[in-house]
Amino acid sequence: VGKSTFAANFAISYAVDTKSRVVLVDLDNKSCGDLGMILGARPRRTLLNLGQHEGRIDANGVAQFTAPHPAGISYLPSVLDPDQMASLDPAAVGKAITHLLGAFNVVVVDLGSELDHCGVKVLELSSMILVVTMPDIIALHHTKRIIEKTQNLMFPMEMIKIILNRFNPKRGILPPIVQNMLKKEILGVIPEDEITVVSCMAKA
Repeated sequence: VGKSTFAANFAISYAVDTKSRVVLVDLDNKSCGDLGMILGARPRRTLLNLGQHEGRIDANGVAQFTAPHPAGISYLPSVLDPDQMASLDPAAVGKAITHLLGAFNVVVVDLGSELDHCGVKVLELSSMILVVTMPDIIALHHTKRIIEKTQNLMFPMEMIKIILNRFNPKRGILPPIVQNMLKKEILGVIPEDEITVVSCMAKA
């Protein structure tokens, strides 16, 4: 549904618009490395490394774990090798995210479409949950299940915000119908613009 592309653009736009220190974390266990490809980043350290760090660490020390990006954000992958995903556990993820929250103004985490224990730990430390979907019936059905699962975990409904991606008024389901299906107002609608997306990724 384009969630990784949205996460990258959201992090960069927020950093530019607010002059905040923003770090973007890749924690999608099924698409490990997608954000690095989108950003053209080659990090050397990971969220796993930060979560396993022993002893005290200040904001400058935390920043050393991240890779700076020319657009003004920092980037941190969960792991460098997908085989390392099994080494991630909620305690290490929670520890790493807590360190990042102390060093940056905003932490944007790209989670997978399936909410695992590490993802739940991230949500416990979050102030907002952005759910990216598309205006087609299969994507919306999956989105509805994600929202219901999140609610069942006792996260407040007001934390969840809907982003409708790749909207084309000439086809697909219209925003009012999407809102009715999901029982949630749409926070933002992103028009379908494949040419611009491909061009930006090529420049990265």
